[in-house]
Amino acid sequence: MTKINPDNWMTTTPRCLKEYIEDRLDLDFHTVVMSFGEADDLARQQPLEKRLVHLEIDDIDNRRLGFGDGVVKRNINPNPVIYTLTEEEAQWHEFNFDIGLWVSDEMGGVTARLELFERLTDMLDGPSAEQAVWDETDIEIRSFRGGQFELEKVGDVRIYRVVGIELMARVAGRKVSSAVPYIDEAEQDPELDIGGEIIVG
Repeated sequence: MTKINPDNWMTTTPRCLKEYIEDRLDLDFHTVVMSFGEADDLARQQPLEKRLVHLEIDDIDNRRLGFGDGVVKRNINPNPVIYTLTEEEAQWHEFNFDIGLWVSDEMGGVTARLELFERLTDMLDGPSAEQAVWDETDIEIRSFRGGQFELEKVGDVRIYRVVGIELMARVAGRKVSSAVPYIDEAEQDPELDIGGEIIVG
């Protein structure tokens, strides 16, 4: 199980969450997908011989960490040729995921939909679930709520859906600037007087 990378939080957060859910489902009967397309088109594009869990990023809220001069950390990196300077900023990134479930009659219909919703709730809701997600991914679950049951048809196939499940998750990210040459400016004391006579030559 991989943890999020603070330097690549945008791509690693949904990937880690997807892997976490997949590890707890039988993939012979379930498919977990991350999509940035239209959620309503997903069932038409995806084969329905498996129960489908769909996660969509609905919204992201970014907040900086630190106060005053503590917002940016300056790092001086020693180098055999020249010293370089980089600056780091830390941020919280709060994801709002929209989760949907699709189950066909062939894959268990109403009963399978209820079982899948219950399993997803066990994975993501409550103190023990939140701790498990944190330990394995470094993702902080803020809330898991919602879920509306619907029935629709894709062609001649009845699809038992759960829509409107909302997962709020937070991760820490890091932004590092490009390295620039660093020159240490020596402090000068204008009142410093070197006594005695200086002989040159």
